[in-house]
This record gives sequence, structure tokens and C-alpha cells, in this order.
Amino acid sequence: MRKIPQTLHAVVRLTDTPLPQVKDLLVQIPGVRVYGREVLVPHHGLDLVQSAMESAQLALASAGWAGGRAPSAAPTAWNQVEQVLREEEEVRSFVLDGFLTEYQKDALCFSHGVDGVHLWHPTGSGKTLSGILWSLMVPGNVLVVTRAASRLQYGREIERYTHVRPYVLRPSSSLKKGAQTLSEYMSQSGRRIVVVGWEALTHNLDDLLSYTWTSAIYDESHRGKSSKRWQRIPLAELDGDSDQRAARIQEQETQARSRGGFITADDDGSRAMMVPVLNTAAAAAKVARNVRRRLLTTATPVKDRVRDLWGQLDLGEPDAWGSATVWMD
Repeated sequence: MRKIPQTLHAVVRLTDTPLPQVKDLLVQIPGVRVYGREVLVPHHGLDLVQSAMESAQLALASAGWAGGRAPSAAPTAWNQVEQVLREEEEVRSFVLDGFLTEYQKDALCFSHGVDGVHLWHPTGSGKTLSGILWSLMVPGNVLVVTRAASRLQYGREIERYTHVRPYVLRPSSSLKKGAQTLSEYMSQSGRRIVVVGWEALTHNLDDLLSYTWTSAIYDESHRGKSSKRWQRIPLAELDGDSDQRAARIQEQETQARSRGGFITADDDGSRAMMVPVLNTAAAAAKVARNVRRRLLTTATPVKDRVRDLWGQLDLGEPDAWGSATVWMD
């Protein structure tokens, strides 16, 4: 019914439908959505919503986490994380035998059991290894998005630290005769890790989404900071009688749906068609909504504008931070 990552939202059911002014107050909190008496609340908005409900004297009928599982409240102990990584025997023994730094262990303890994670570590601090180990803590296929220039290096790092053989996605024109294709690699059994460049993500999006992914790693996540997800196309005022206007509205709605969009109307009555934009950040966001776990690594999450954070937050926790406009406000 709603394409919202289950572990990120709590479902709050009220005894009565909130008044319009109360609803307007609730939806100003990024990620909050109101459907009649049901309110979807992201984990970071619980205190704000509770305060708003108390001030409006809203009675609570029931509440619980969507899917029945709340986000992890506390880091997992390192010995438990280590046990999980050793059980599958995918990680090379030297990595777990004193190779990791204490902050890498802290990062893995913090991120274990968490579906949306950000690791903001300086360049050269071992973010790649932390991300690889995070992706191996649960079964399933892994998609790694990194700079095109770093694809081969990232693949070599996977082979250095694990027993998993990754597949580095290259342009078809550069494949040698007889080289393994993506479909051939994905048809194999066992863990599959595919590495793709940010620059090639849009071009390969449909092909990648035809496979099932459990985890996604966004290396250099600031490359997905763009908040532009939709293009607004103004629509002309409707002319003619009521039947002609109704037919025109139906035609516009059909056209919008065919492009994956919708029709919106402003308070002044002006209408517009909203269609998705397929830029790099939007393609990354589409991948994020088709995987269960997401990890973002970068040394520069904010270069000069705090608003650069929204796109990355939306990649890590899709729909939990509302629209870019609400978040920036």
C-alpha cells in the first residue's frame, strides 16, 4: 500500500482524525505522513510528534513499529559482530585477527542491525573495509556504487579482504571477447557483489533493478547529494465545458502516470505535472528504495551547504526525511 521502508517508521493510530491545523503541524516534521487517523512517524520524529499530539490533546488508539521491528537502540557488542562475520567464512581470517582498528570495530558495532547507516570518516581511514564487512553481516546480494575511477580498486579490496569474487561493471564496448557478462555472474550461486560507477548508474539502472539486492553501499556518497527528484511542468488552464475539462484532466493524469509522475494543484488553482528526473542522485535513490539495507561513506558529507545532507539522508533512509523542501524549511 505504501512503499516505505518498514523499520524506519512507527504507525500511530488516533481515536479521531486530527483537525486540519493539527495535521498541518504534524506534516511540517520531515518524514511524517497523515492518512486519516493513521500517522506514519519516522524514528527521528517520535519526540516531536508526541509533543504535538500532547499539545493538541490527541488521544492515542494504538502505536507500533511498521513490520513489528524497531530500529536498533544500542550498538551490538564486538564479539557478537565478530561471530557473525566468522560464521559464513567469507572474511579472510587476518582481517578479524587484529587487523581492524578500534574505530572500525565501533562502526561495525554501531551499524549492525541498522538498515540506514552513514560513516563519515577521513580519507584513508578504512571506510571501504568497514563497508565491505557491513555488507557481509547479512545474507544477500550487494551493490556497490563508487567513482568510476575507483571501481577496479574497490573490486581488488573486496578480493583482498574476503573470499567473495566481485563483478566490476564495465561498458559493454570495453568487454573482451568471451568475458563474463553481468547476467552470467548473477546466475551463479552464493554471494554476489557488483561494483558500478556513479557515472554509469543511470545508464545501467533498469538492468541493475532487474536483480534482487539486499544491501547497497554508496561510496563517496556526496555524489548523490542532489535533491532534484522531480521536474515540474506547468499545465495550461482548462477550457471548454465540464465534460471537456473532465476529459482533459483524465488525459493529463494518464499521461503523467505513463511517465511515472502525477498531477498536482496549488492553492491558487494552478496545476502542474510532476515527472521523475533521472539524474545520478535520482537513480541512486531508486536503487535505495529497492534494497533492504543501505550504507553511505564519505569524508565530506557537507562541503559548503548543509542542504547537501538531504539527498544523502534520503539515500540512507528513504522517505524518512520527507521532501527536500520540508526538510530544508
